[in-house]
Amino acid sequence: MPETTFVEKLVQISGLGIWIDHKPHSPDADFTRKTIIYGFNGSGKTSLSRIFASLEANSLANGLNDRAKFQVKFSDKTTATDANLVHPLGNHLLVFNSDFVSRNFQWDVGSALPIFHIDEENIEKVNELRQLEADLKTAVAEARAAKTGQESAQKKYKDKGTEIGGRVRDARGTGYTQQFNRGNVDREYSEKKFTDQDKLTEDSIGECRAIIRQSDPLPKINLALELPEGFRDELRNACELIQRDFSAQLSSDLTTHPSMMAWVAEGHHYHEENQLVSCLHCGNEISDQRRKTLAAMFSESWQEQTNAVAAAIEWCKRSRSLLRGWLEDFPPQSAVQPTLAKGFREVENGFRSEVLSTGKAIKELQEALEERQRNPMANQNIPDNVTKLLGHDWSARFIDAARRLLTVISEHNSINDQFKQRKDAAANALKADVLLAEQASYRQLKRKADEAEGDVQKAQEAAKVLEEKAETLRKEIRKHGIAADELNKLLHEYLGHNSILLEAKEEGYQLVRADGSIAQNLSEGEKTALTFCFFLTQFSAEGRDKKRLVVVIDDPVSSLDGNAQTYAFGLIKKHTKRVAQVILLTHNLKFMHMAKRAFFRGVNFSDTVPQGLLFVDCRDDGKGSRESALVKMPSHLAKYDSEYQYLFSVVFEASDKQSTDYLYLLPNAIRKLLEIFTAFSAPDKSSFSEALFDDSGKIKGLDQAEMNQLERVCQIESHGDIEAVNSLPALTVEESHRAANGAMKYIRERDKKHYDAMLRIVRKPVAD
Repeated sequence: MPETTFVEKLVQISGLGIWIDHKPHSPDADFTRKTIIYGFNGSGKTSLSRIFASLEANSLANGLNDRAKFQVKFSDKTTATDANLVHPLGNHLLVFNSDFVSRNFQWDVGSALPIFHIDEENIEKVNELRQLEADLKTAVAEARAAKTGQESAQKKYKDKGTEIGGRVRDARGTGYTQQFNRGNVDREYSEKKFTDQDKLTEDSIGECRAIIRQSDPLPKINLALELPEGFRDELRNACELIQRDFSAQLSSDLTTHPSMMAWVAEGHHYHEENQLVSCLHCGNEISDQRRKTLAAMFSESWQEQTNAVAAAIEWCKRSRSLLRGWLEDFPPQSAVQPTLAKGFREVENGFRSEVLSTGKAIKELQEALEERQRNPMANQNIPDNVTKLLGHDWSARFIDAARRLLTVISEHNSINDQFKQRKDAAANALKADVLLAEQASYRQLKRKADEAEGDVQKAQEAAKVLEEKAETLRKEIRKHGIAADELNKLLHEYLGHNSILLEAKEEGYQLVRADGSIAQNLSEGEKTALTFCFFLTQFSAEGRDKKRLVVVIDDPVSSLDGNAQTYAFGLIKKHTKRVAQVILLTHNLKFMHMAKRAFFRGVNFSDTVPQGLLFVDCRDDGKGSRESALVKMPSHLAKYDSEYQYLFSVVFEASDKQSTDYLYLLPNAIRKLLEIFTAFSAPDKSSFSEALFDDSGKIKGLDQAEMNQLERVCQIESHGDIEAVNSLPALTVEESHRAANGAMKYIRERDKKHYDAMLRIVRKPVAD
């Protein structure tokens, strides 16, 4: 027979009152089949019971809002949460708390809701119901398994989306700040199917990343590379001047001495301009015939030719200057967009080569013209490099090189104009490359997640159909009158009289007295007895198997005297003897010890605190609020029947280490501690405050400030009940520590032997 399932652990609690963010730090807080949770009123026990009540009702219990978060782990390794309340216990989880009472009883009209029992006489339908419930259990398990599979598939699918989003962000780098997460991945894949056209080469990836890394566009480049209009005509004219024959107009003597032509021409013009009749060089008279000969020789035609040579030389100089300017104005490679740098280097080198070769040819042309200017009669040839400039190939090559360079510059300037668009385009290209690579695996995981979700819906629908069939069958065969007899029997044993009874009505029960009148104005003890007996009768209702029951009971002995508490626990012990698990929550120390001895029979509490004996540890969070945690019960509470040792440890810790962990508890702890201490150390005093203040003058080291705080604690700040502490006291931290110091000094000076014995207890390491 498989082992029955029970609650193993509260994995997480947050957003429930003072349960801020609780996660057990060790297995010591795990539950056992017999679990006791002790805690003071106001420490959050009711919130714990409401977690289980939410599982019982399959909806969040009253008092829990949307901020409430919790996880409950069961022994079959399944987990229920606030978001998914499905659990393996089915209707075999019962919770008794204040909400149970208010939900089932209307005290003002003396009525209670019905408790349905299965009519065992209708055996065929009972067997059918048993089979339905077995099938339902299987269906619920299958639905839970399908849900687990769906959660796993959904997690893998979502994790893949998160991973892909991270890969896209990594591919883009830090230069592109636009966020891209799992939601973006879902949208991208739903809107587009990526193809091989979206795949990038390594070079393309590098270029895209370079674009993205650039925070600002590089400045535009303005570069004019057009040769002046008529350049080739000027070039031809200059070449023609080199080849022109100047000798037709010269005399024989100058033909013999052509290098003197410039000197003679200059002298002739000087003599004519100054009307000199004799030569300044030789002193001879200049004859009219000689004058006419020189005038004819250096006519306007000659002058035009020499001027043309000079003009051609100047044109060469201007052309070379233009070409040098282009070379100087070429931008460095770093000034060009990184993605164009390689192409720019190639076209720049090509154009630079054309410019340099052109400049070299024009320089040779200039040198030939200058030689013609110096010696007009010397024979000159056009340099070969200049001849090449006159050909069509040079013109086409030069223009193409300039065009290619200007094309790159134009692209650079276009990038400046469309900088953001290019970054977006590069980012989108990198994104598409990643999405293409991950597309197949992502779509497969999504398909599996969708299929798993469909499986969950089918399994849940199957379980729902079975549940509806089972409920329909229950309505046909269940009776609530059966429970009235059992309930009245329990109530009679509990109260010791038959003055209050329950009568079965069509819609539930009516509370009546012995004279037949409606039972109203019940005492708190009667209400407690009635509600708890009502709860116990549910154990066998609705076809439940007691051996599979998990029972959660929160403070069942409120308003009961000692005898009633003993009887109430006797009922609990009797009815929970064979259940799968009982979880008992209480603030009543006497009741806790009663349950402790019964649940953990044979355990020596002086040596160990057994698993399943837990404590709601409620501490000050350092910000003026309280925060609870579920821990193994302190040995000072588990070991001793009185809370005295625990109170001493709390007050001593505050005094010795100035601890603020239990600041909210400190005033009541001090009062209760001194109350118990003086009852034995000063039995002749009518009250502990009388003993305290009569002795105050005799206590060494007890200053007035500490005495004042003790008085305030005793008379104003505390109520003498450590079981009900719901808010922080009005004392400051300093005042609380003074009162703790005073209490320790009083006990030490009043009974040093007792004080030393207590120190040995509180300083002893806590046993496991």
